Amino acid sequence: MRIAWLFLLLVSPLAVATPQPLSCDEAADKISRLEASGSSRSIEYQNFLTSVHHSPQSHSLVPRDDLRSSVTLYAIAADEVPRHQALFQTSVNIYQQLTTFIERDGSYFRLDNVDMEELMRVLLSSPMTSDQAKQLVAGTKLSQEQAREYQEMMLKPIRYVQRQGQEFSAAIRTDDNGQPGILFVWQDRCEPSDEAYHWTTHFNGENVPMVHYCAVSMNSETYSKAWPATAEGKALVIKEFKRKHWVETVLPAAGEAKAIKFWADGFTLAWNAVGGDGP
Repeated sequence: MRIAWLFLLLVSPLAVATPQPLSCDEAADKISRLEASGSSRSIEYQNFLTSVHHSPQSHSLVPRDDLRSSVTLYAIAADEVPRHQALFQTSVNIYQQLTTFIERDGSYFRLDNVDMEELMRVLLSSPMTSDQAKQLVAGTKLSQEQAREYQEMMLKPIRYVQRQGQEFSAAIRTDDNGQPGILFVWQDRCEPSDEAYHWTTHFNGENVPMVHYCAVSMNSETYSKAWPATAEGKALVIKEFKRKHWVETVLPAAGEAKAIKFWADGFTLAWNAVGGDGP
């Protein structure tokens, strides 16, 4: 699920791929899966791929724009997840449109591309009234201060959904020299600091020393980010993501050691899309 890290996307050009004879459901199963974990918990896995729709029976599989794989641990049943995802995506859409309005120092705002049924669900979890929502959809004059107030209103449903699931991501990123590497990011209750700390974890049973920071996202939520501390560790992690369908590790979150399993399919395509060194 695209939880807090919608605020952290790094966009990269999609690779060109040959259409495959896959139905919409078959294509979806190639990139994402949702599993029950007991009666009131669930886990969603997403690999490095997304699908491009050509027809109901034809899709291409290409690297995701954000070049990442994610796993989300939900404190809700699997059948409740799609409803929470829709609420989150609609709230983030509104938040981002308001952000663009503020950045452009606008004076007239109109909400675009929002499903009205989903908007009504947002209102159930937000201080925004139905009259205010109707004004935004119809178009209205808006001051910068009012726009920021509406942004604050949208943070309530966003944070509500974030509390229902904890997302862990493995993302391909380039450094200041243009060299690709792998970054692990996850929601975490931690103390933000400019000072790194170090620890050792394993990837598919191989020990790797890590560099770890606690930071604050654009929506004021804390999160952790970590990466291999040595060139040897980086090479080992990348090798596992290239050669295995699943990469298992342990990451610390809120004082607990969380066993995480990343779905690595599509990693090599994504790695090569940013100038990686091939298979």
